[in-house]
Amino acid sequence: MNNTAYSGTGKIERNHLKLRKLIILFLLTVLGSFLLSSEVFAYQIKRVIRSATTLDSATESLTLNISGLLGGVDMVPERTWIIVTKQTNSDDRRISDVLAVVDDGQNISFNRRTSGAALVVNWMVVEFVAGVTVTNGMTIVPDGTAVKTITIPPVPNLDKAFVYLTTRTNVNNAGADEAFVFGGRLTSPSQLRLERGQASSTNANEDVGYQIISFEATDQDVSIQHGTALINGSQGAGEASDSGTVLVATIPNSITMDKAFLNFSIVPNDGVAGYERVYAVDGLITAANQITFTRGNNSSSVQIWWSVIEIENDIYGIFTD
Repeated sequence: MNNTAYSGTGKIERNHLKLRKLIILFLLTVLGSFLLSSEVFAYQIKRVIRSATTLDSATESLTLNISGLLGGVDMVPERTWIIVTKQTNSDDRRISDVLAVVDDGQNISFNRRTSGAALVVNWMVVEFVAGVTVTNGMTIVPDGTAVKTITIPPVPNLDKAFVYLTTRTNVNNAGADEAFVFGGRLTSPSQLRLERGQASSTNANEDVGYQIISFEATDQDVSIQHGTALINGSQGAGEASDSGTVLVATIPNSITMDKAFLNFSIVPNDGVAGYERVYAVDGLITAANQITFTRGNNSSSVQIWWSVIEIENDIYGIFTD
């Protein structure tokens, strides 16, 4: 009897022990799932919407309602990044330069200084779920000013943020494009530097729209590396080579190429005199530790400010065309 009782008690204790282990395992699983879900949620891309819009030859500014593409759920502007490319047959920058803005939860707008020729705007809206803040703003850089520094709401960390610019131009001067092309970079968590290569063009008051995309400081799966390069035919710091038309910049910490993308802006020297073959620079990540920048002609230098954004967790994808 005692042995039976002892044996039964032992089974009950073992069962209790198993149950406690199962409860602990369950709680750990739930906690782990919660933590993973929180991390996933933190910088997950909610949606990417792409399209093209034409501003006809009589249209200077266009507000586009995209509610029909949103599935009944409005955008959150402070989590939404708008990216544009454009094409036109005009060399007048008042016609070809366009300021892109997320106006509200349903509307985006494209704004140029004047009409006169059609402008095709290829646009892409990227909206994040959470954990990413997009700070939108616009400033005017006045005639005679080459550099303007703006105080912004602080980003958590410089290696968690990057800058994207669009512009609207006030002057038609095809021989001085360097007065209308801006570079933008963060020089501190609360300072945005805007710079152009020439400030002396008459009435060159430039509208510069900026978007600062910043990830949470604690986000360990996103890293952003920044650098500068000067394409001028002379190898400088941070450059593996520079032929004048092809510059290879070194990425300090090697990346996984299919988890990273490149964002950059340029500051053409005032000697480019408006020649696109001199200042129009293309950039591509060509190896785990290098970026290749190319242009057509080496008659004047161009400063390049670049950022490589890497999303390191395997469960996230990069959306590209």
